[in-house]
Amino acid sequence: DGVGHERGEAGDGALARATYFDSMTLTQAAASAEVGRLLRERARLEVEIEQFKSRKTELPESAYWDGLEKMFVELAKVNRGIKKGGQ
Repeated sequence: DGVGHERGEAGDGALARATYFDSMTLTQAAASAEVGRLLRERARLEVEIEQFKSRKTELPESAYWDGLEKMFVELAKVNRGIKKGGQ
């Protein structure tokens, strides 16, 4: 709808959070057990990141940003593995 929202639960946020564009089709990805493992790991990390973000007000600012950075780096490595076909 072109309208931004503060929280991922509002509007199209849930759809946007679950949508991922990649050069590999689901069939190609499913053909590799390693890619399947990486896809599950990515889904786990995405849930972990959302849970961590919901705790932002409970954490010191530096701990929040350090933790979030660590998880995003891990997610980037998993995504790189997926793009490489699990190699």
